[in-house]
Amino acid sequence: MLNKIKTTCIELCSLNLGQPVVVGVSGGADSLCLLDCLSSLNYNLIVGHFNHHLRPGSNIDASLVEIEAKNRGLPFILGEGDVAAYAEEQSLSIEEAARLMRYQFLFSQARQHQAQAVAVAHNADDQVETMLMHLLRGAGLAGLRGMRWRTVVQEWDAEIPLVRPMLGIWRDEIMAYCQDKSLSPVEDVSNKDTTFYRNRLRHELIPYLKSYNPQIKHALWRTTEVLSGDEAVIEAELMRGWNEHLLQMGEGYLVFDAQWLAGLMPGLKRAWLRKAVYSLAPGLRNLDQAAVERGRNFLEDFGRQRCGLPGGLDLVREGGKVYLSRWDAELPVSNWPQMEPPARQLEDGILPFSETWQIEINRMPETNEPIIDDPFSVMLDLDEAGFPLFLRTRQPGDRFKPMGMNGHSQKLADFFINQRLPQRARAGWPLLCNAAGEIIWIPGFRPAHSVRINTKTKRTVLVRVTLI
Repeated sequence: MLNKIKTTCIELCSLNLGQPVVVGVSGGADSLCLLDCLSSLNYNLIVGHFNHHLRPGSNIDASLVEIEAKNRGLPFILGEGDVAAYAEEQSLSIEEAARLMRYQFLFSQARQHQAQAVAVAHNADDQVETMLMHLLRGAGLAGLRGMRWRTVVQEWDAEIPLVRPMLGIWRDEIMAYCQDKSLSPVEDVSNKDTTFYRNRLRHELIPYLKSYNPQIKHALWRTTEVLSGDEAVIEAELMRGWNEHLLQMGEGYLVFDAQWLAGLMPGLKRAWLRKAVYSLAPGLRNLDQAAVERGRNFLEDFGRQRCGLPGGLDLVREGGKVYLSRWDAELPVSNWPQMEPPARQLEDGILPFSETWQIEINRMPETNEPIIDDPFSVMLDLDEAGFPLFLRTRQPGDRFKPMGMNGHSQKLADFFINQRLPQRARAGWPLLCNAAGEIIWIPGFRPAHSVRINTKTKRTVLVRVTLI
């Protein structure tokens, strides 16, 4: 077993002998075996034990782990917390609360001691059970490939990895090792309690599956390894375009090119969604396959503007962009013209109306309307528009008579909705008005019907809104 552990530590977990490793030791057979193996291989270890205070003998367990550490000449660090109270406070199951508190402790110690990794004792049986749990819940590659030998979990630490050197060791091998080395592991009686979902898999489902295939555990473990390799290929392919098409990122949001996302193969769309979601919500535990498929369908349907996801996340489509954002994120408006009151009076020339945007007005010598492809440029009938002109933001009761509606008006709010202008951009959107305060052009959209160029037009004015 030592040779198998040594190989995985070097090749799959990428550990070196010199830099410290925080090893999580509960006192059970798995973690005690890991401690003994890593110690025998001369790794620089710090033994971490977290007392969950969930059963009467928890203090004894902590003392036994401390003795095991001292017998090997290793530093011992004890953490503890009221898991039951934390579970109630955070509306979590006891198992989830215990996991959260345990990893928070281990990684805080790893950071404090400048450790290269946190090592835990998940084994091959755990891998099979995890894969089955994900399969029964409904999962894609990310779930079916199970746990990784080495992974950085943003929820715990952005740099320090979690490693699992025993992921290829079976529980029977672990028990035989403990017996051979005269180790005295603590037995957690809760591991036999079939009211826990994982225990039912272990003690009921897997023995039943053995009646179909006596080597079912080995078959499932090999499947996780194959799927892990397949996922790595998809991840590499995804990353070819990720950085190129990531248009913007900020606190709580990512912005991607919508056409690129729509053109990805279905498997890459799913991979993108999972990667993007977990980058914003690293602690999310319930991104199931149904949610992934909902998000994938949204990326292909350009008629939809919003899609809700677990963890308080939203997919939002705006023009040629797709935003993935937390509900409380302040999404950018820097890509759009925005201004603050008061109104600005305009004559010929250029007038900045924000730090990044300006408006330019030029009276034209000819009445022929040029071809203008830029929605932020417009030619207006000067006599109908009149001077001076004003640039302002919306006001209560604003109405607009857009060209093409034969002079009929509509509420400005309805116009914005129909044009799918994002809510957050509406309050500061610049509006070009005549001296009477009527809106004659909304930059980026149509002019008013009254100032359109027609056969009676004698004088024109060219108006442009541009970046400074």
